[in-house]
Amino acid sequence: MSYHALIQCHISYCILLWGGSTRAKDVFLWQKKAIRIVFNISARESCRGYFKQFGILTIASSFIYQSLIFVRSHLNDFDTGQSVDNHDTRNKHLLIKPRIRLTRTNRTYVVQGLKFLNILPLGLRNLPLSKFQHEIKKILIQIEGYTFDEIETNLRNL
Repeated sequence: MSYHALIQCHISYCILLWGGSTRAKDVFLWQKKAIRIVFNISARESCRGYFKQFGILTIASSFIYQSLIFVRSHLNDFDTGQSVDNHDTRNKHLLIKPRIRLTRTNRTYVVQGLKFLNILPLGLRNLPLSKFQHEIKKILIQIEGYTFDEIETNLRNL
């Protein structure tokens, strides 16, 4: 409880704006340091099992979670493959990502949310929003991913 009350609230604040930045790695190091202090873990021991054990989202997981929730709650604002093509295709259910030229723009919450929502199975994507939030949080805690690539690989294997 002390971790969630004192640390997680500060990490989650405006994570949609800063979570995709390159400095998020520094915050992740601080997050691991805080977990070591709160749970009395030695500096040489890995924090990997503790995120899952105590139900804590890593910085990357928290950013992806918030991005998914944003995109899922604004689905009507995005085009699907079906709305663009006049005929049935196997990708008709996928959301179309905007064309992006800069890497910096590719790390924004909208683009990452679209990317990760397209990876999820249709059954999970079509859940009501409250169930969707609960299931996604549970999955991201189980994955315990340190990077976007690690989380993406694990979500593709669902």
